[in-house]
Order: sequence, then structure tokens, then C-alpha cells
Amino acid sequence: MNIKLIFSGLFLAGSFQLAAQTPNMPTEVLVNRIVNTVSKVNAGETIILKGDKDQLNFLESLGEQIHKKGAFPVIMLESEKLTKAGTLSVPEEALVAHHKALHKLDNKADLTIYIANSIDYANIYKQAPEAYAEKRRNAIKEYHNGAPENMATFREVYIGLPNKKMAEAEGIAYNTYEKMIMEAMAVDNEAIAAKGKQIAAILQAGKKVKVTTTNGTDFTFMLAGRPTSIDDGIISEADLKSSVESDRMVALPTGLLLVTGDESSGSGKIVAARDRQFGNQGPVKITNAVYQFQDGKLGSVKATTNQAFLEKRLKEAQPAATQFGGLVIGLNPAMKVLSDEKQDFRPYEAEGMVFIHIGGNDWMGGKNKVKEGTTIPVEKATVAVDGKIIVKDGKLVTNSVASK
Repeated sequence: MNIKLIFSGLFLAGSFQLAAQTPNMPTEVLVNRIVNTVSKVNAGETIILKGDKDQLNFLESLGEQIHKKGAFPVIMLESEKLTKAGTLSVPEEALVAHHKALHKLDNKADLTIYIANSIDYANIYKQAPEAYAEKRRNAIKEYHNGAPENMATFREVYIGLPNKKMAEAEGIAYNTYEKMIMEAMAVDNEAIAAKGKQIAAILQAGKKVKVTTTNGTDFTFMLAGRPTSIDDGIISEADLKSSVESDRMVALPTGLLLVTGDESSGSGKIVAARDRQFGNQGPVKITNAVYQFQDGKLGSVKATTNQAFLEKRLKEAQPAATQFGGLVIGLNPAMKVLSDEKQDFRPYEAEGMVFIHIGGNDWMGGKNKVKEGTTIPVEKATVAVDGKIIVKDGKLVTNSVASK
């Protein structure tokens, strides 16, 4: 899961969650995979490891392997108490300085490995008064999406394993959730990379993309010959040579393709039957949202629930933050969309799941440098490039890219 997608600024979250870790610690095989294959740790590098106290053994195992590579690990321990302090107790006049200090550290590291934790962020956010939460959100935006100082070596890795709290939050039976995440983590990286490259070739050669759904989405944009980013779970030598920030970001489970387009070209209607956007006080559930675009600009939005929330964010956002940004397509066949009145799970990595990105997109190869952005989920989408269908009703259907 890509961190820039999680930190969507138009509906900005104060923090992020991936599937949190199970009581059974990852094996030595996974630790070696993260250090040697996924992250490609090198001697002389400074590596930040972020996780909570329940993951301390895992953090130590990672640190041990990092030392053996001649690099130096720095463990940043996260907890409910520290999160509450950082979310609720920082003086208003120090909010910008507080976030500047965090990003000053993050931007100097060669590699940051995030281990998803089980902290109840939503409950903590609800405790913040709205006015204070708004000021905190604005302070985060001051440093969100800033280019790393060490682009030559910069990379970020996100590791997520299932737990019962996250399954409950998604409205999914734990056994179903656990099985899906673990199978998705075991999917062959090379197969995902090959699938992504085939889709990327179609996009690179194309000019016009059309996204439609049976519930009313009819959206088009023009491609601009921009590079695609593929999260296949490995930071390759080619990724390290890339100037595109998203090429240096990977996740387990993995499987994601991102491409930007002509920012002034997005036009039409996007319908999101269900969504969760992030407000100042935590996640906000949205149903039956309709977004209208013209010449790349989001002009209006309506929704059955929480329309006032969406309208407020649209009104307050910088103009560039409401501009079309790009397309996201999931590539992992083991990740599934489970979305109905009870289940609320739309992972970016689910094969055939589509998102439209709006706002800042320079980190994924675009030209919009604004520090705000968000994604709109388009379930069961059909995507065509110059008339060639690559996704049909939420499934990859091209013979060369679809999972058997």
C-alpha cells in the first residue's frame, strides 16, 4: 500500500493504518526477504524501523539483520500513549515545528520500514476538538509530500499482517481476512511485475483512457507519455535509478500500478458507491458519492451520506488539490474487494480494483506539486485504453495480464 495514497491531503489523515501484526511473529525467512530482497539494504545506510511494542521482537530481528549488512538501524517505538500525546497534546503554536522535526528525521534516512501496528487511531482522533484537529491537519500539510533530501538512496517499505481489530474495522470475518492477507503476501513478485509491465506497455503506447461502471461512472482522460510505477514488492536497481518517488515505495502485500495523465484532461462523472475518507477526527464513511469533473477540475460532489463533509473539503481545498491526478490499478490476485452494507474493504492492491487520484501527483511522475490529494474508489470498473479493454467489471481481462 503506497504511503502517498494513504496520506491523502484533501481528506488528510493524521496517521495511517495497514493490517496490523498477528501474535505469531514473522519468520526468519520474511526478515531476510525484507532486508535483502525487498529493501536491498546496503552498508553505510541509516535505516529507520517504526513499530509498536508488540512488534519489538520483529524489530530487533530486522535490526540484527541490518547490522549484518553493515547498515545502522534506528528503532522508533510507537504506542497508544505516544500517539495520544502527539495527536492531542502538542501546543497549537508548536504544531508546525512538531511535524517539521518528524519529517527532518524521515527525510534524512536512506530507508524507512513501517511495521503496521494495532493502535486505535480512529478513537484517538475523535478525542481532538475540531478546531485543534484542523490546525493539526494544516500543520501536517506543510511537510506532507515533500521531496526527500536523499533521493539517491531514498526508499520506504510497509509491512502489514492481519489481526482481529483490523478485520473487525473492515467488517470482515477474521479467518477470511487472515487467509487473504497471508496468501497475498505469498504471491509471486515476478508474476505481479510481469503483469504490471504488460499493462504499463499498453498505457505507454496509448492516448486516451475511459473509465466506466454500470452505476454511472463515465470518465475520460488523456495520457501524457508519463512513466508508470509498479509496486511489485521489490525495490529493483531500475527503481533506485528512477527520479519518480513512488518507484522507491513498496508494500507487503504488494501489487499496484500507478500512472499519471494530462492534469487538465480529466472530464466526466465518477460514482463511488462506498468509500472512507479521512477527516480531522478520523475516518468518515461516504455512500453514493458522485464527482463531476470538467477539463481536469473537480467541480461538484454529491453523496447520500456525509455530503456536507465532502463539500466542506472541496470548498477549503486549494484549486490544484481538486485537479485530476492519475489512475491506480490493483495487481494482486489474492487481494479481494469485499464491499457491501457490512464489509468495507477496498484494498488498493486487489487485482482489477481501480482508483482515480486527484491532487498532488509529482511523487508518482506528474506535474502537480500541491501537497494535497486523495483517491476515489471505482468498484467493478471497466477501463479502456484507446478502446482496448484492460479491466472489465473490476477484473483484468486482457489475456496477457489477467490471472488464470
